[in-house]
Amino acid sequence: MLALRLELFNMNNLEAFQRQIIKLGESITQKMKASSFAQVSIQELKATKIEGIPQLADLELGISKLELPSQTFPQGEFSDFSITLYRCEEFCIDMYYWFHTDTSIHDHHFEGAFKVIEGASLQTRYKFEAENKGQILSEGKTLELGSEILETNSVQEIKRGEEFIHKIVHLKFPTITLCVRTPQKSNEYLSIYVPPKYSLKVKALTPLQQKKVQLLNLSYRLGESQGGGIYFESEEIVLILNGHYGKKLFLEEKAAEFLKSELQKRNYASDFESLRIEESKRTSKLKIFSDIV
Repeated sequence: MLALRLELFNMNNLEAFQRQIIKLGESITQKMKASSFAQVSIQELKATKIEGIPQLADLELGISKLELPSQTFPQGEFSDFSITLYRCEEFCIDMYYWFHTDTSIHDHHFEGAFKVIEGASLQTRYKFEAENKGQILSEGKTLELGSEILETNSVQEIKRGEEFIHKIVHLKFPTITLCVRTPQKSNEYLSIYVPPKYSLKVKALTPLQQKKVQLLNLSYRLGESQGGGIYFESEEIVLILNGHYGKKLFLEEKAAEFLKSELQKRNYASDFESLRIEESKRTSKLKIFSDIV
């Protein structure tokens, strides 16, 4: 009987939460008739107080009874867990749970906005100056523009392509984000950026090339690379947050200095005050596979 009551409680929480998201989606649909989608998304995300955010236990007990739209990431390709809660012809609203996964440096093949509804993240912005632009691989300079901490209720606009290049490192666990996004157009592709000089359009690759890019990213993060190809070296600061499972953050030097400064001067009431930062440096040798170049 207790288990049934808990399941009904979690189910009611999930239904109530999804109704909030549907209401948000309907409000955006109505207001975007008179303004741009991105601006309306930002305004509505800022104005909407999200309540009753479901945790994993709520999802485990209640998700089977929800009526979900088609999913943006049906195979879990993004974040540690993703769920699409609202979809119409013009856009959808996704929720992403982050426990261990951080993002690569990337741009976007859609527009919209996201809101941190629980947790906190370090966002670093970049720009890419192409010197030798290719259909799949481009060479140039990946320049770090600056960093900021996105606290709970922070809202960030998402612009298409190279107008908005960023990397997100999550500082609280879980961090949960709500993303309002347009569908991907068939002729647009996501790019990832590997400092100091490469950009790759991931979705333009064949399935074999996509797997090679995944290996490339993994070897970059591990500081390991084997076999033939084109190599270059990059240096990063490694910060180990001992308060959170010994999580390692791989950051460029400016982002690392910013984060250390922010942690020292901010008065975090819970998660951050007990963190001890261990710092080291690593030099990565990254391989670019010859058949991708």
